[in-house]
Amino acid sequence: AKLSHPNVVAVYDQGEDDGTVFLAMELVTGHTLRDTISKESPMSPSRALALLEPVVSALAAAHRAGIVHRDVSPENVLVTYDGRVKLIDFGIALSHLITRQTQFRRIKGKAQYLAPEQANGVQDLDRRVDIYAAGLVLFFLLTGREAYSSDFMTALSQARNPKLPPISKIADIPNEIATRVQSMLAIDPNRRPSDAGDLSRRLYGLLHKFYPGYNQWSFQDAIRNILVR
Repeated sequence: AKLSHPNVVAVYDQGEDDGTVFLAMELVTGHTLRDTISKESPMSPSRALALLEPVVSALAAAHRAGIVHRDVSPENVLVTYDGRVKLIDFGIALSHLITRQTQFRRIKGKAQYLAPEQANGVQDLDRRVDIYAAGLVLFFLLTGREAYSSDFMTALSQARNPKLPPISKIADIPNEIATRVQSMLAIDPNRRPSDAGDLSRRLYGLLHKFYPGYNQWSFQDAIRNILVR
């Protein structure tokens, strides 16, 4: 509720009614990124970058507020009919704004989108788990396939010791974009980008370097056509 960003779903009010806590939130008319992907997979690199950059921008705002999302996935991104992208569901976010601690070594998040340290139960997670998860989302957008198995336990095992093939061997994308994806998916957190704001700017730069004619209007038209289908 403290976050105010165009790519984060807004919370307008909160309260309690007869012992039940409620949130009044922004109504987003569209589909999840998962459903959007299912209508066109894999996506063109331009469209994939245009979809992920707002997600990373939203993460930058959360990180500046001291919040780590910890559950970035296609299910937690909404795409509207007019081409807006919204990050949702901070339900398991690790926040320095609160003092409550999660249960030690309890793994939270979707197994298909866990960073290695998250899958291995590391307690002191930081913003780099969100960068890794965003990298897995971008991997999915560009290749049309999940990095890990759909089976929870298999995916958890894979997340603990990732052995992902180089994305350049699967997707036909420029080397510079492939290198950026690989950096987001580095097993060692110290080798990943740590600043989501800087990463957002770099993704935006890659989009306009390789696809200079791509703009918000062509993106909106493309998304509208996908969702209408």
